This record gives sequence, structure tokens and C-alpha cells, in this order.
Amino acid sequence: MGTAEEPGRAAIGRSRLTVVSGPSGVGKSSVVAEARRRRPAIFASVSVTTRPPRAGERDGEHYHFVDRETFAEMVSSGQLLEHAEYAGNGYGTPEAPVRRALEAGRPALLEIELQGARQIRAAMPDSLLVLLAPPSWEALVDRLSGRGTEDPAVLARRLRTARTELEAAAEFDATVVNDDVQRAAGDLLALMVGDRPNAAGRPPAERDQAVLFNASTVLTLAIGVGFMYVGLLVVNFLVCNLIIAGTVLGQYVGGAPGLFHYANIAWLVTSAATIAGAVGSGFETEESVRQAAYSYHEQERRSALSESEPDPEDSETGNGETSNPARDQQCEQ
Repeated sequence: MGTAEEPGRAAIGRSRLTVVSGPSGVGKSSVVAEARRRRPAIFASVSVTTRPPRAGERDGEHYHFVDRETFAEMVSSGQLLEHAEYAGNGYGTPEAPVRRALEAGRPALLEIELQGARQIRAAMPDSLLVLLAPPSWEALVDRLSGRGTEDPAVLARRLRTARTELEAAAEFDATVVNDDVQRAAGDLLALMVGDRPNAAGRPPAERDQAVLFNASTVLTLAIGVGFMYVGLLVVNFLVCNLIIAGTVLGQYVGGAPGLFHYANIAWLVTSAATIAGAVGSGFETEESVRQAAYSYHEQERRSALSESEPDPEDSETGNGETSNPARDQQCEQ
């Protein structure tokens, strides 16, 4: 499970510089991309590097790919906020775009290596340094080995560097374990915007979303059978789709949790009202059935009694004696 440790000396705010660092292969790019997808207002600096682009990387989006001469000129002219040599290649952060974003009130996010993070600490002491760590050393080795883009010597050098970077965890304000990109991005955003993670490593907003979603799911399952009994399954289906739509919108529209909460609350209220109506309707139907059954049996009982009792006009004479057909015939003769 991902964890975000208590921030140390750096205060947390919305318009500030956050530095994400970690060993190669830990998933920094994926976590930063997910954080930006949820919060498009975050400014993510694009570093310059002298290494050649990997498959799928685009110049200006993932990195600014430059040659050695251009990189050296940027260093000498003070155009880089930080720069470092890593695995035989130069990396650096252009200073001007970061300064402009911070002056405009936008939170800025840098994805850099340990050497660069140390330079940022010296140049901007109020910045927030976050170490992105793998769930285990073995997981990191498997990730780097599975790339298939490095020769054995380069891979060995990367692993030695990764060990050094992980041992420097005490220099960072917080550590986020990337065992799941979604969770790690949530923990990173929680540190950036000031929400403190709970004991399970989830920020309160995500925890509340999970609680509401689980409550909605349990309620859906519990009352689904009841809705089927009273013929309201279609209502349950439509409301379930509304809550799913609210969840999707809440995640994609700037990561706003409000839509999710409103959809869940509406679903809970609607479900409670509908099940109350269903129960009331069920009781009323049951009472009607009992009354109808009672009336039917009472009518049957009365009918049976009337058939079993003889008619006084047919079974008795005018003076109260029992009629005898044979005797009556003799009298007539």
C-alpha cells in the first residue's frame, strides 16, 4: 500500500515548488502524469537532457533533447535552476518557466534526480522534496531489467545509483511508495494541496470517496432485491448509472471530488426514499391480500351454512308438525 510520510521542514501550500525524485524505473513520469491529469492547473517543468530519446518520447513533451554543447551553454549562462550528470547524461531544469508559474500563483512540479533535488533545496529552501520509492528493491530491479533498453554495464550503474538515492530518504520531506500509480498520484497531490493522508496512506478526500462509494454499493445490493419485488428494478438501474457517471465526471473534470460526493449523496437519499416507499407499498399490498382472503372465506362459510339448513316453508306444516308425504296422500283420498 502506498504511504506518504509526514512532511518535515517544508511547509505545504498550493503555490509552491514540489520536487519529485527517485531512482530510475520507479515510475516518476507515470505518477507525475497522473497528478497533472487530475490537476491540470499544476505546472510541470520539462527538463532538458543530453540523452537520446527513448521509444515513444517526444521532444518538448517528455524532455527537451539537446546536444552537449547546448547543454553546457545553458549551464554557463545560468539558464538552469539545477543540473546534474546521471548515468553519463546531463539533465537540467530551465529556470524561467518555473519562476513564471510560481509568480502566477500556480503550483509547480519538478521531476528530477537526487543531485538536482539537492540543488533545489539549496536554492529554494521552502520547496517540498518528495521521494518516490519502489515497493521493494526486488520490484525496482525487475522493472529496470524488464526495460531491455540498457546494456549490462549501464544497468549495473543505474542500480548502484538507485541504491544511493534510496539511502538518501532522510533528506526529503516526504516519501511516497509507488505500488500503484493512482494511489501514489493521490498521495503526491495530497502533499501538494495540503491534505494529510490518513493511516492507510489515503488523503481524506479519497478516503471519503471510498466510504461513500462502498456505502452506495452495499445499499444497491441490499435494496436491489426489494426493488425487484415491487417492480422498481429499472429505477435502481438508472440511479446506479447516474452514480457511475458522477464518479467518472468527478475524476476527469479536474479531479473534482465534489461531483462524486453530490452524486453519492443524491443516490443515498433517493435509495432511502424509494425503499421506504417500497416497504410501505409492500405492507399495504399484504394487508389488502389479507382482507380479500378474509372476505372470500367469510362468504364461503356463510354460503355453506345456508345450504345445510332446511327451508322452514318446505320442511314444516303450518301447525309446526313435520310434513309426511304418504300421510298427506291418504288424507286426500
